[in-house]
Amino acid sequence: MKKISFFFIILSLALASAAQKTIALQPTIAPGVSAERLTRIDKLLQEYVDKQWIGGATAIVVKDGKTIYHKSIGYKDIDKKTPVTNDAIYRIASQTKAITSTAL
Repeated sequence: MKKISFFFIILSLALASAAQKTIALQPTIAPGVSAERLTRIDKLLQEYVDKQWIGGATAIVVKDGKTIYHKSIGYKDIDKKTPVTNDAIYRIASQTKAITSTAL
């Protein structure tokens, strides 16, 4: 459970950072990036949604200052089946304490 929480804390930080600065999305996979590894992100997030561990998530991978992967999976409103969008805003509640203590 700690790994899942930590993953979403990092994911939320990446989203907050991306929301502050617009980065041009790259339509192709950058050199030195494994398409297989990026596909594993899709599979992992989809598995979490399918098992109902999470409602939805957005993942961003940045390499050398360029966004090489940005994808949303799942629902922002499960009851209405409203899909998550790449610009979704996530609540992180009191997780800032954990982030701050980790940074120190």
